[in-house]
Amino acid sequence: MGLARGWVVRALVLLPLWGCGVGRGGDEGRAARHLSLTCNPAWNPAWSQGGSAGPWWVEYAIGGGKGKVVSAWLEASDQQLLLTEQWGKWSASPPRKLEAGTPIVVHALNDRYQTASTYAFGYLAEAAPLTDPCGGQCVPRCGANLCGDDGCGGSCGLCPEGTACEAGSCVEYVAPQRVCSGGECTCIAPWNPFWQQVNANDYWVEYTVSRGTVKSVWLEVVGGDRTDLKLEWGRWVGAPRTAIAAGTPVVLHARDDARHTAQTAPFEYLTTQVASTDACRGSGPAPTCAELAAGMVTVSFDDGLDAQYTLARPLLLQHRLQVTLYFISDALAEGWPGYLTLPHARRLLDDGHELASHTATHPDLATESGPAIEDELERSKTWLEAAFGRPVDDFATPYGSFNDAVVASARRHYQSHTTVDTGLNFPGDDLYRLKRYTVTADTTPAQIAGWVEQAKRAHGWAILLFHDFTRGAPTDPYGYAISDFQKVLDDLDQSGVEVVSISEGTARLRCP
Repeated sequence: MGLARGWVVRALVLLPLWGCGVGRGGDEGRAARHLSLTCNPAWNPAWSQGGSAGPWWVEYAIGGGKGKVVSAWLEASDQQLLLTEQWGKWSASPPRKLEAGTPIVVHALNDRYQTASTYAFGYLAEAAPLTDPCGGQCVPRCGANLCGDDGCGGSCGLCPEGTACEAGSCVEYVAPQRVCSGGECTCIAPWNPFWQQVNANDYWVEYTVSRGTVKSVWLEVVGGDRTDLKLEWGRWVGAPRTAIAAGTPVVLHARDDARHTAQTAPFEYLTTQVASTDACRGSGPAPTCAELAAGMVTVSFDDGLDAQYTLARPLLLQHRLQVTLYFISDALAEGWPGYLTLPHARRLLDDGHELASHTATHPDLATESGPAIEDELERSKTWLEAAFGRPVDDFATPYGSFNDAVVASARRHYQSHTTVDTGLNFPGDDLYRLKRYTVTADTTPAQIAGWVEQAKRAHGWAILLFHDFTRGAPTDPYGYAISDFQKVLDDLDQSGVEVVSISEGTARLRCP
């Protein structure tokens, strides 16, 4: 109710006590206003006096129309009374007795920032008052915004020449470059994100937005509502206020930390899996990172499990494919059951595979203290380098669980940090928040081939994450049938995409 109370105060200032036609009440006033009606209420709720109402207890049910009531209040000649919602009714005890017949007006505010008011009527004398068509209005909502739509058909302000309004602030505007030839013109977008649907449905929006450090994303139904999305596990997610049916025309918008804006061309919700950037609608500084010459793929193994040697190694040798191995140092040092032995780990590295760190003990780092995080990352790197006599520059966080402290520690000890956030990687992306496609027991080779094809088309970097391997059907969610892995490697050979190590991929993603 804290937010609602703030809006109530503002609305009370904007609204006159008796709305339109001050001093005209009762049947005569209503008839006159209906005969010469010039107001059209944006919101017309139903008002109904509660059965417990009396001189010392105000109680009204307010509902109907579009929008949910978020606050309500009553005005009389000598007092203003804020109502609170209890058991589906808006009620309060007045500080002074409200006699029957006292002229009052009841007001309400909904979640669309619209207000509505009743006609002036006699308290307790009229159980179902009518909405005054001239008594409500839209409450402008600028807040800290310097510019943009105020939500009521007006503006929060204008930006100086050479700047544009983005997310409530005036920022330097650089329009897309236009290239014309033969009478036809095309645009080159300052920023061209890769937009991909994940597990969306009518009531749940979920997309990955790659390329650059994305700060905010929202979905717009063409001609309708906007849904602001939040970042969770590398995905931009949110619940729309009303269901969005498959095929509904929508547009995705994004803003990054370099003051770029971008949006997609309108596409069909749930039907289009990968949306295209509208090259003529973006703004911001010119890009500083060159696009990759072609797509590329990395195969990575986490944990250092024994099946990576006994089952996967023969196939890797057969296909002459190198992978990046993220080892848990204590598992190797202490000989954990089910994990690689030191001789097996050395043979894998002698095959040409890349060595990387997966902490010392595989904890959930996001729940650890700063010193514990430092110990896990530093101790793993030191032990692995001493045991195998080669540098360890790359790190993967266990369980994909990390926070700013984990990233800061990774920056001190390693050249990259990979997560389990889903999506492609592009030049200019944060090398300490690299995305990977996690392969689980039910991931098909066809799905993996689709990720590889997307990397080829978008000139992005797809990092594939495997854990354990089994001869038959896996019983662990992170196990993978070795027969399916054989098909994945066959498909990689046929795709023609370049397979690189983590260190090679990060080197190509670096740019000024």
